[in-house]
Amino acid sequence: MRRSMGTSSPIVIPSGSPRHESEQEQPLAMQRWRNSPPEDEAASLSAIYNALEDRPVGISPRLSRPSSREAFRRYRGPSSTTSLDSAASESSLRSVNSSHSATSQTKRRSQISRTRTKAKTKNRNMNMNDPERIFKCTFCCDTFKTKYDWTRHEKSLHLNMEEWVCTPHGASVVLPLTGRVHCAYCSSLDPSPSHLQQHNHLACDNGSSTPRVFHRKDHLVQHLRLVHGLETLPLVDDWKVESAPITSRCGMCDASLSSWDERADHLAAHFREGKTMEDWKGDHNFDPAVAARVINGYPPYLLADQSKTVVPFSATNPGSIEHTKQLISRVQLEEAARTSATATALAQDQQAYEESLAALRTMSTQHDYDFAAVLTRHLSRFARRQMLSGVIPTDEMFQRESRRLLYQDGDDEWNQTIADNPSWLQEFRRRSSLEQKPSI
Repeated sequence: MRRSMGTSSPIVIPSGSPRHESEQEQPLAMQRWRNSPPEDEAASLSAIYNALEDRPVGISPRLSRPSSREAFRRYRGPSSTTSLDSAASESSLRSVNSSHSATSQTKRRSQISRTRTKAKTKNRNMNMNDPERIFKCTFCCDTFKTKYDWTRHEKSLHLNMEEWVCTPHGASVVLPLTGRVHCAYCSSLDPSPSHLQQHNHLACDNGSSTPRVFHRKDHLVQHLRLVHGLETLPLVDDWKVESAPITSRCGMCDASLSSWDERADHLAAHFREGKTMEDWKGDHNFDPAVAARVINGYPPYLLADQSKTVVPFSATNPGSIEHTKQLISRVQLEEAARTSATATALAQDQQAYEESLAALRTMSTQHDYDFAAVLTRHLSRFARRQMLSGVIPTDEMFQRESRRLLYQDGDDEWNQTIADNPSWLQEFRRRSSLEQKPSI
């Protein structure tokens, strides 16, 4: 290049050859610029390129860099480029830019998704300790900002006493509005046995293996569609069975509570006063039938310590649920390995086996998602094995076995489990009929 990066003064563009005279007469500035030789441009080529590179901030990043290079390439190219070549070049450029843009957007979306996932998990963990989340679940470590969210969580995920029964009044019912007999499924008048059979009523008849009692209304609706083939649903509001009042106690002031609504109002007042599960002592004192309906629950007097662990027990946190599943799988694999070795011994003393399990049968349900319930059954089986060997298990033996199961090291007393809590251990012995008799 003959010109430097410095500022240059305008020069007179020499007239072209005679064959360009007709074109120079055209008034368009672009035509005149194309007819001028590149060597006589007033600015250097490197300056033009740098100017294209130093684009304004507002220009889209997807088109800026490819466009500047393409402009520079076009400028250096011959002025006789045909429209076909230009179109092909622009098409190729758009194709490259489109591919580059799609790849970049995919990478950016992936990075943004991972960032949002990490932020969401971090925010969830931080929100659990948010001072504004004053309402504490009394079954797990979840916390809430409003009383409504708190009561709804406990009712839907821990203790739902609602029951919906399919055709609780029978398949043929008398409607007060007409005073006549109607089909409970479709309201047809005077249904015959063959008509009821069209609704597959025998599937819900007494003695059938098909469940007809549900804890949620939408499960009943699904049952009516799938089992009874209904497209138009009947009125099922009176199919809800009213449950008995739930009595309990407050672990913060030891007050007796006669209903679920009274319990919610009473505990909410404590939480608004600044009380937490640190102030809770003892259990809920539910009736046995109600206690058997609790799912995803942890002993309330252990929740304060449990919330400080690496993976606090939660009914909604996927990390906590996965952690519990891994612990349960470990227990199941270990107990499956013992089954073949202990089957003979258990068969020889079946009566003692049944008696020792009598108090635990009500606790063994299909809803055991917390390690406390799993550990309870494991330690009771451990106690039976020890007693069959002539050994009376002590508290230290239960604590060592619990540490071995949870940490694979039963001798390190720094590894604390719920079996190290005297209240839980006492309750475990009571439910398992393993109370220690006072020495005389």
